[in-house]
Amino acid sequence: MHQSNGNVLNDSDGKPWGGFGGGPNMNNLFNGRFGTDYVYLPNMGQDGGGYLIIDFTSKLATGYYITEIKIGSGGTNPYSLYWSPNGTTWNNVADQEGGTAETAGSTLVYAIGEIATHVKLVFHRTPRWNYSTPQISEIQVWGIDPAEMACTHRAWSDWEVVRPATCTSRALEMHYCLQCNEEETREAGMPLGHDYVTHLDKGGKCNRFGRGSITCTRCDWVADFPEPRDLYAFGGEAELYKVQLVDMTASSENHAAWGTGLAKAHDNNWTSGYWSNVGREDAWIEFAFGTTIDITAVEFSVHNHAQTIKFYSRDGETETFLSEVEIVPDESEDAPATQRMTVHFTETPVSALRVRIFDEIGIEVWSSMCVILYEIHPYGTVKGAGLLLYDPTTLMIFR
Repeated sequence: MHQSNGNVLNDSDGKPWGGFGGGPNMNNLFNGRFGTDYVYLPNMGQDGGGYLIIDFTSKLATGYYITEIKIGSGGTNPYSLYWSPNGTTWNNVADQEGGTAETAGSTLVYAIGEIATHVKLVFHRTPRWNYSTPQISEIQVWGIDPAEMACTHRAWSDWEVVRPATCTSRALEMHYCLQCNEEETREAGMPLGHDYVTHLDKGGKCNRFGRGSITCTRCDWVADFPEPRDLYAFGGEAELYKVQLVDMTASSENHAAWGTGLAKAHDNNWTSGYWSNVGREDAWIEFAFGTTIDITAVEFSVHNHAQTIKFYSRDGETETFLSEVEIVPDESEDAPATQRMTVHFTETPVSALRVRIFDEIGIEVWSSMCVILYEIHPYGTVKGAGLLLYDPTTLMIFR
């Protein structure tokens, strides 16, 4: 591990382990566990640019033929990946952007097909481990001694699509070695995603929900709504390459690997285990839908102290206020630690629902004051099947 100025980070015994603390040390990068056992990076320079180098020359001075590099992403911080044939010149493999939840917990695979002596992973943001969210869980470099290969594949054909992308799967591409004709395949691009169409079989009234379904024009995917349903039936946390009707994201997670991640907000435990936002400002959870739906209710559980929960419809950068709930603390002697309640909605079509939490009190989590939420479940149905504020009525007036 190196600081941005190139200095090697040593521990108190002089070993190059990078000053990790709190348990998740460098060993976690090589234990085969993608998406778990995250590493909280040490201070490698607050302005970013700290990096990790894997050097193969002590095992094979001339380098290995590298087939692929696998990265287990533990968070949303960006990084860049490089390989080198000699330790001095570097070839860029990828610039992985951060800032979204899509890559958190994902395994990203990069095809190489070159002889390399070193691999370098550069972290764009490297705060101290105990103030950061996890940034990486695993790195694996797959390769072979070139002397054991009949061909080192120095020249390849262009990549060709052999299986187009579908609604839920990426395209499959193939190329072949121009010397020995050996073929390699890879997945590329993004899935097409479903082409959603809403079918309203019966419209809602002021005292009765309607019914309908959502289908895809390209495949046999279908979501039936005979009545409002818990929308987790059609998705959950957003994941890279995963196509679902409902994508759940959050403003941040505080030490997700230690049990306060977004998954806790939908594990059906309403009184313990929770999602924790880093800090108390601008905390939100959002549900983005593949098509417009009628949101009918949101059931949630929060800590029993004064705070405000506000609901917004989001369209692009525009947020439209829908409603809010003031949490009045129950101060009775046997009051529970949490409050659970349901907010109902009428005539509320949305493409994304953002739930903001305004909490001036907060709760201390890992030495930081945070906003927490124990559980939240959105309910909805197809557009037009939600409850109406008023039923349309025909009046005939005679004179």
